Amino acid sequence: NAKLLRDKQGAVEIEILSVPAASWPEAVAKARYLLNLYAAGLAPTDTHHRDPVAVVLADLTRLSAEES
Repeated sequence: NAKLLRDKQGAVEIEILSVPAASWPEAVAKARYLLNLYAAGLAPTDTHHRDPVAVVLADLTRLSAEES
């Protein structure tokens, strides 16, 4: 149901804005969520913005794995 998904997304976004991250993994999860949300709104041909987002997401993944 589209409304249920929008409501859930709204709740997640409220939490992201109102609850500070308690750790680096939480901060990374918030950054990933926001970058993916931003990228979802970009045109598929907008490589000028998509490519940097992909690089930053890859960095977050790599650095998170090194922390473990």
